[in-house]
Order: sequence, then C-alpha cells, then structure tokens
Amino acid sequence: MRIMKWMESAVLAAGVMTCGVALATADGPGAGSDEAKQANAFAKAAESAPAADVATAEPAVLPARPALKVVKVDREEMFAEEGQGANAVDGDAGGDSEEDADEMAQLLEAKDWDGALTLVDEMQAEAAAPLDLARFLLLVLKKDDVAAMALAGKLGEKYADNTDFLNELAWTIATADGLKNRDLALAEKLAVRANELENEEDEAVLDTLARIKFMRSDKAGAIAIQQKTVTAAEAGDDDCMKARLAATLQSYQAGKLPSPEEANGEGNSLEERLADLLSEDGNEDGEGGDDADADGEGGAAKKIMLPAGGMVVVAKGDGEAESLGSYSIRLYAAEDQEHPCDDFLDGAVRPREGGSIEGVSVKDLDGDGTNDVIVTFRCVGTGSYLSADAFRVADKKLTFVASVADQAPNANVEKLLAFKLKPAAPGTTAWFDAVEAAVRVCDDEGHGPDIGSDEWKRAVDAKVFEDKDDDDAKAPKIGSMEWCEAVGRQLGLFGTEE
Repeated sequence: MRIMKWMESAVLAAGVMTCGVALATADGPGAGSDEAKQANAFAKAAESAPAADVATAEPAVLPARPALKVVKVDREEMFAEEGQGANAVDGDAGGDSEEDADEMAQLLEAKDWDGALTLVDEMQAEAAAPLDLARFLLLVLKKDDVAAMALAGKLGEKYADNTDFLNELAWTIATADGLKNRDLALAEKLAVRANELENEEDEAVLDTLARIKFMRSDKAGAIAIQQKTVTAAEAGDDDCMKARLAATLQSYQAGKLPSPEEANGEGNSLEERLADLLSEDGNEDGEGGDDADADGEGGAAKKIMLPAGGMVVVAKGDGEAESLGSYSIRLYAAEDQEHPCDDFLDGAVRPREGGSIEGVSVKDLDGDGTNDVIVTFRCVGTGSYLSADAFRVADKKLTFVASVADQAPNANVEKLLAFKLKPAAPGTTAWFDAVEAAVRVCDDEGHGPDIGSDEWKRAVDAKVFEDKDDDDAKAPKIGSMEWCEAVGRQLGLFGTEE
C-alpha cells in the first residue's frame, strides 16, 4: 500500500475559518463577546496545531446518524483524485491493521485518549485515507475542547465541499457529551454550508441545523427547519426515521431539546463510532477485509462461533438503509480455522424492518439442548425500539422459530423469545415474568415492586397503556384476565410473528 505525501496546510492568521467564512464577521459577535473570545482561543490553538492534523485526501466519513445517512458520493468518486480506488478502507494501516485495531480497542476501553491519539498518528503514516475525523473524535472524547474546536474549524475549511464530513463535525459539536466550550457558532456555519451543498433537501443536514438553531435560542428557526426535515422525509419509506424526526419537531414545539441519547440512538456513541472508523471492519461499503469475504454484501458482517461447532454470519443487504431492508444469516461448518467460510451448510434471507443489526448471540432458549441463534435489531430513530429473530441450529440446518418486534429499548428480548417458544397462560408466574422482560418495571438489580403484585400491575398498566384515560369506563380492570389478555396483545406476546 503506497504511503501518501501529506501536504502541510497553511494556518489562517486572521482566525479559524470555516467554509471560507471567519468565525467573527462584521455582523457576528463583538470582539468582547464570549463567542469572539472563544474564537480567538480556537485560532491560537489552530496556529500551533501540527500539520499532520489535516491530511490531503478525501476521507471516508461515518454516518452522522444511521437513520438519516444519505450517501451522496460513492467510494470510486471519493477517492478518484488520489487514485486510491474504491477498495481503500477507512483507517486501513497496511499489514498491521488488525493489530492496530486490537490495540485501539484496548486504548478506547481504558479511555487512554493520549495513547489513542498517538496510535492514530502512527496509523496515519500508511493509511489509505486520512484519519482527520478519528483525530477530531478523540479530542472530543478527551474533552480537549479548544483543540477539538480548532481542528474542526480547519477541517471545515479543508472539506468545505464534503457534505457528510461537514455534517458529522457539526452534529458531533452539537451532541457530544461533556463539552464545556461547545462552539455552536462554528457548528452552525458547518451545517449551513452542508445545507447549501444539498440545496436544503438532505434530511440529516436539516436535522443537524435545526438542533443547532434550537441550542442557540432560535426556537422559531429550529421549528421551521425541522418541519422541512419532516416534509423531506415523507417521500421515503423509512418509518423509524420519520417517527424520530416528527418526535424531534414536537419537542422543539414544546420548547424541549431532545437529549443526545435520544438524538444519536443507542449503539452509536462516540467511542463506538470511533472504533468503527478505525477498525478493519469499519469500512463503510463492506469492501475488503475478511468480513466482506464472509458475507459478500454491504456492511460489516457479524460472526459468532457456535458452542457445538460451526459458525454463523449475519449481514444486512448490499446498499440498503440502516433502518430497513433485509439481512442474510448463514451457517458454516468452520472446520478449517484459516478458512471458516469454505464449507457452507445452510442460510436464509429475511426482512429487516426493526432497524439496524445490533448483535448476534447464542443461547438454548427453551432448554431442549439445541443451540438457538438470536439476531437483535434496534430502531435507529426515536425510541430505539428492540426487535429480534430466533433460529434453531440442528442437523446442519438453520430454522426460523420465533420473533419479537418493537419492544422497549431495555427489554430482555431473549426472555421474550423463550416465552414465545414455551408460552404460558395469562396471569401465571411465567406470564408475569415475560411481561416484566418486556416493560422492565424493575431495574437491572431487581429493585422495584414484586413481580405480579398489585403495585407492579399498576406500573405495568401505566407503561403499556400510557395514553389511556383514567376515567375510561371501558378499560379492563387492572389485574383481571381481560386486562392480562389486553397487555399480552399490546406487547405481542402471542404467536411467533413470522
């Protein structure tokens, strides 16, 4: 893999520039304002930033939010100028990429941000694509606000025509946890430029800009832009995204800013985005690497070894959205550890309507002594709802056996699948346990009312029928058999939902 010749980027002495516009403009904040002081601090930091902070080729950019990602530039076009080809892998540092990815994972787990920044510098020397975004995310995680904002300003200038990169920078500035000096003026300039590039038609960019407007006390502007976002999304078929955007609009109208967790969705933290970006499997288009060989489809595959032998590989369909489409599940004998995918045994392709693939696990759900493979999905929009499919592995065959859908974000889907396979009558102890697995009245340590008690049933009723009118005479009495059956229907505890 060739080593790129990095060109030193000139630092603008007049201050940090973003998208060709200085932070402190004639109609911007005065010289004595907090924003102007902050811009001066960022400018000083930028002057001392090493040239390696800004590489010269177009980077591969992580999605801002999976539900809203619209890839505007394919890899052939993105890397065409540098002659790298579409197989350039995000953060691929040559022959040592696997070792680098393992080391990075350890550093991230230990929160050793300085060590991770050093490793990024080492990886950059042979990387096929710039690691500018990784360096920025690490500075944010380190909570080095001044350095992070200064680098964001330089990157905004350098990638002024890259919508995805600009949007990623703006969104991170607006939502990253723990930033004490969040430069919202910079974030807005980045988002405005990205919005111009997309002719005000990209849902992800509009969503970012609306959030920043709200955070800068422009409630009317935020509502107007978010309404455009909702309208732009109506033509699509991504229901999770539509629901998230509509809920965000309602929050702005009520004067409330959705939390970063609500905005980002679970499973999309800075650490996870960074690990994805720098891992060998973090390649956006699923090209190159062992996982692509295993699944032959878009997106990195998830693999799991079975206790009784064999391997299962799960991957979403090529070119599909994160939030819906299809996924494949394949069973291999995996007797040859060096080439585990050589001996294919069985497989299937199923609809993926519950969101992005969150994980794959193995458990004997019903205690019959056979392996069951559980594929878990999480809606990438508002609610982060969980869904899951279960497959029986026996006699070298994969057989779909049960499914649960649209469960609470913290639901125990394994217990719910087990209940589907061995159901119990409403009102029994096993049935109460399944309801608890779905609604989670008690916390992870089991603190809360006794399962099945009157207090617990009232809590269940409040969670399951949150829109119910307390004076509704037609509502079944809490704890009655009619109530139990209504709860079961609402939670989807009946049938396998094939």
